[in-house]
Amino acid sequence: MTSTVGLRVTRLGEVPLRFAESSGLESALAERGHTLRRRAATTLCGLLPGFDVQGSVDRPAQSAMFHGHSASLSAQVDALSHEIDHLIAHHDLRSQFEAMREGRLASASGIFEPRSIDTAGSQLRVGAAASAVASAGLTLRFTAVDQQLPSLKSLCWAFDAAYGVRSTANVYVTAGLVPGTIAHFDHHDVFLLQIVGSKGWQIVAPSHRPAPGRASEAVMDRADWEGTLVPGDVLYLPRGHVHRAVPLAEVSIHVTIAVRRPAYADVFGDLWAYVGSTGGWAEDLPAPADSGASIARSVDALLRTTNHDGAEFERMTAHVLAGYRANLPPRPRAPFRRVVAATQNPLEWSYRWALPTEPAVVDRPGGGFALAGWVLQPGPCCREGFVDMVGAERWTPDRGGDATLAPLIVALLELDVLDPLPSGGRQ
Repeated sequence: MTSTVGLRVTRLGEVPLRFAESSGLESALAERGHTLRRRAATTLCGLLPGFDVQGSVDRPAQSAMFHGHSASLSAQVDALSHEIDHLIAHHDLRSQFEAMREGRLASASGIFEPRSIDTAGSQLRVGAAASAVASAGLTLRFTAVDQQLPSLKSLCWAFDAAYGVRSTANVYVTAGLVPGTIAHFDHHDVFLLQIVGSKGWQIVAPSHRPAPGRASEAVMDRADWEGTLVPGDVLYLPRGHVHRAVPLAEVSIHVTIAVRRPAYADVFGDLWAYVGSTGGWAEDLPAPADSGASIARSVDALLRTTNHDGAEFERMTAHVLAGYRANLPPRPRAPFRRVVAATQNPLEWSYRWALPTEPAVVDRPGGGFALAGWVLQPGPCCREGFVDMVGAERWTPDRGGDATLAPLIVALLELDVLDPLPSGGRQ
């Protein structure tokens, strides 16, 4: 548990909670959450002309592969290419770097300079990296870079809000004719954005959606779609689509945005901890002589008699979803400069909602909000400001200086659901 001056922040699940029944406050938050989702879907429609964004969000099981050219992305490829160049040259990416060849990790120890207290940045040996790509046939993968690339961060926010999950972005750099990966499928939706050069792809649609989990190898004996991506092209692969890259002997840089949505299996697995210790579920199975049919009947009877109190079951489901969101890789803490600005200047802010459930008000002494796997208890003085903040494209605290909101703003910064916006020349 952590504390911020004037605000209590507790990890969801550490204390018993009840979520408030439909109230004016919760309804207002839900309405503003819907506004954010609609705005994000509009942004993605601009990026993916011809793609049914809302259908993909609402009916994922019916989603089909999509390929198209995005004028919006084409206008950003130069800026994105520059950002990627700067990231590789000036940031420490050792923990976010992998070299691959034909589906296996490859040694690339000579790409980085030896660590030294006198050096800064990634100390990537550009010549060695270029040689590894061009001559050794390696594919370089830089993982979870969306928070370090402004253009991608803004784009991932749109995916986050529209799909209600946290998305992540990887960058792939390749050349030559050796693929970095073999035919495989991912257990999450993937959006591929071609930034530099071109690359071929072969796609096979699955006969069924696989269970969530790790990516798996697959046999590609036929292709339902084959094509080449050029800068500005977008390729959408729903979960389970087998895909294989086909390098074209030229330098290629593409970005993948992974959208991992929880499945019913995720919810059931965690809810089992709740129902599995109640009633007859903790009893031993009958003697081995009993048939599978009799055991099946017993299980069916237990399912029918298990007390699934509606409100309690809904509360547990909300906990599971919030826990799923909270257990994703943590985001960077708020930069010092932003915290100072939050406590001293009436900056404008943009609130980004990225949870798999709508905003929830906590029904307990002191109130509070369930947010990003945490419970924020800012007190009554912050409630109106919090509601005003959610869903607003640009929100500014009271120009007179509402000091009571400063701790809440800092907490939201640390949970990575708030961005400062330039206002009147201030940063």
